[in-house]
Amino acid sequence: EQVFVRHAFRFWMGRNETLHDRVVLQDAHKAYRQSGGSMKALLTSLLTSDAFLYRKPERNPSP
Repeated sequence: EQVFVRHAFRFWMGRNETLHDRVVLQDAHKAYRQSGGSMKALLTSLLTSDAFLYRKPERNPSP
């Protein structure tokens, strides 16, 4: 489950997780488990997190 949550995080955030993302990942995993494995609950948790809402674009995106 945690691997799945990390992969979802990476896809939707467009970056790898850092130590600062620990709480976001824990909250997303908790939402996923408490909902019985609901993708909707996982995405809602990720996409309403401060990490997503206040993300910054890459300075030098690769082509």
